[in-house]
Amino acid sequence: MGLNIHEFLELTPAEINVKVRAYNKARKQQLADLWNLGMLVALGVNSPKDYPNFEKFVGSPDGTSSKKSQSDELSKEDKEAFRSRLRRRGLRV
Repeated sequence: MGLNIHEFLELTPAEINVKVRAYNKARKQQLADLWNLGMLVALGVNSPKDYPNFEKFVGSPDGTSSKKSQSDELSKEDKEAFRSRLRRRGLRV
């Protein structure tokens, strides 16, 4: 959680609960980001021609989003199409 002993001892139980919930939420997001990275690596290795465009994930270079916001990630249709391509190549998803 990034607290030293002095900071921890100064917190009330309610504040500790807030910190734990925030840490768990951040950790869950980190794991989701790692999973997405793994899926992109698998796609890049197994089917480079189907690799998604960079702007689809981060927006165009001028700062505007080309499709959806970064937090929207892939649509359900894109995820299912990606999974079906991996299955056709014999990979477990």
